[in-house]
Amino acid sequence: LDVFAATWKFETNASILTRMALYAEHRIVPHFVPRDAQAGILARLAGSARDLLGRAEEGSTRSLAAARLLAGTSDDEALLRAWAEGSGLPHGLEDDGDFRWIVVRNLAARGLIDAAGVDSYRARDDTLQGGLNALMCQAALPVPEAKAWAWDQLTGRHGRSNYEMVHLARGFWMSPDDALVADYVA
Repeated sequence: LDVFAATWKFETNASILTRMALYAEHRIVPHFVPRDAQAGILARLAGSARDLLGRAEEGSTRSLAAARLLAGTSDDEALLRAWAEGSGLPHGLEDDGDFRWIVVRNLAARGLIDAAGVDSYRARDDTLQGGLNALMCQAALPVPEAKAWAWDQLTGRHGRSNYEMVHLARGFWMSPDDALVADYVA
């Protein structure tokens, strides 16, 4: 993570740049960083992303990779809410539904929107991917009711597809507090 923070923003190979951002955010932090240190590490990743976004050419792969990492790691509620509503978006992301869902997932996982908020974004995205992302966001909400609902969806017979189950599980295990999902571990 120290190497990432020091060097990622200088990477010129687009494939390495985007792959390493995904790896840092979705593999290293949740699987190798102790829970109590994750917020600080995510802030460092967001700082690297913000730095690259400020220096990259608008609309370039570097700019888009930086925006995606910032959207997924930032705790800047004002920025996330603006981006979720389509305001102040980096060039090239104005009509990017996948980007919006990265922002909404971050808002949901941090408890900055509720189930009705997730539903409002789902109403704007009537696609298969929108439905899958909405399930993940609903399951990611850091409240006992959301975790109980997601667990029921995962373990009950609701006719869900494998894709839906994967998205539900990804959201379910996103939790700022281990106590929120501890009872489900067994």
